Amino acid sequence: MRPNAAKLALVSIVLALQVSCASQDKLQDEKAMPPADKIVAIGCIGSTDDATRQTVKRLLEDKGMWVGFSGSVVYYVLVDKQSAQVAQDYLKASGELKGKWIQYYNLKNAFPETLDVKSLAEALLKVDPWPDRSTNYSEANWKALVSIAKLIQRSDPRTVSEALQKYQTEQVSNSVQEIHNDSKLYLLMRVVFELPEHASNDANWSSFGCWLTMKTEYNNDGTINRAWPIAWNHGNPCLVSGCLGIQGFGRYGRYGAADEFLYFRSKCAFRDLSSFK
Repeated sequence: MRPNAAKLALVSIVLALQVSCASQDKLQDEKAMPPADKIVAIGCIGSTDDATRQTVKRLLEDKGMWVGFSGSVVYYVLVDKQSAQVAQDYLKASGELKGKWIQYYNLKNAFPETLDVKSLAEALLKVDPWPDRSTNYSEANWKALVSIAKLIQRSDPRTVSEALQKYQTEQVSNSVQEIHNDSKLYLLMRVVFELPEHASNDANWSSFGCWLTMKTEYNNDGTINRAWPIAWNHGNPCLVSGCLGIQGFGRYGRYGAADEFLYFRSKCAFRDLSSFK
């Protein structure tokens, strides 16, 4: 991304945070958010527990940081590299945050790349669809998915969302080919994001396509693999189920990759793909 574009991305994020917090009357009265040109990074911590959010707020304010709320997310604004590292180390070590997710955005180098629908479509040509009723998926396919996932993680999320939406709109619209193309995106989102593989049956977890599971998303201990149909072992993926079909296609119940990308981005951290071999 060009320097001016990176600066605009930073300003737009800061403005969105200011508006979101202000709309819920959550801005601190005694301390205004630092101006965009002074901000090194914005971190965010997601928790549905208000007590945890208040504890995090107190911990960070004690460190002299600006803190704001937006929904279930606590945002903290950092104005120098030292405070950025202190915040990361401090929060990760805090017992108050056990089991919570943490994301960190280095906004001085925000969104170094963009993703357009042509690049996405060309990259997905190297990826086979999720195989029908089979868990046999080649190493070349996983490498191709990881490569695309890394690009998505580096890209402006707005361009990713637009590319996903345009890709689905522009693909051949017969039902079989549509499902095959959509299945590539479904696997891709589960490579991009770190999804819990042993989760409780949370009714608040949203779904963006009625993929048939035949209960194969359940683990032996009764927990749910939210990364289904993928399981991860020391940074390496494998399929635990082949594609069993989807209820609905076209205008009726089609999988929404762009919406799922934005939803996962609001709830989950990017997957660390550095250990993939």
